[in-house]
Amino acid sequence: MPAALAMIALDRQAGKREFSDAFVASQAMQDMQRRIRTEFDAEIEGQGFDKMRSRITIQLKNGHEISGWADERYRGGPENPLTDAELEGKVRSCCNGVLSPEAQDNLIRTAWSVTDLPDASAIAELIRV
Repeated sequence: MPAALAMIALDRQAGKREFSDAFVASQAMQDMQRRIRTEFDAEIEGQGFDKMRSRITIQLKNGHEISGWADERYRGGPENPLTDAELEGKVRSCCNGVLSPEAQDNLIRTAWSVTDLPDASAIAELIRV
């Protein structure tokens, strides 16, 4: 989790590019990771597991702290789902460099009609490289 937080702090996203060896090994990423820590929070644990909950505390250089709760309606979650276009963009981002644009189109088209497939293994065949 600290790595993803560092990526989001640096690049405002934690996608395929940010998980590359080059990005993770970059000086900015290494510095940011050293400044982030995660801690067990009994209060959060006691609220159950129906949502992803986080309390974030930022310590400023002058020593002051700012604390607050992360929005439980996180992007892509049940209460704030991705649009169809955003979902397709995420698929393309994950497939970029692995599947051709045409293969990505075919995968997306097939995934949207998964309930019409006689066997979901057809999707697995589309991503086999």
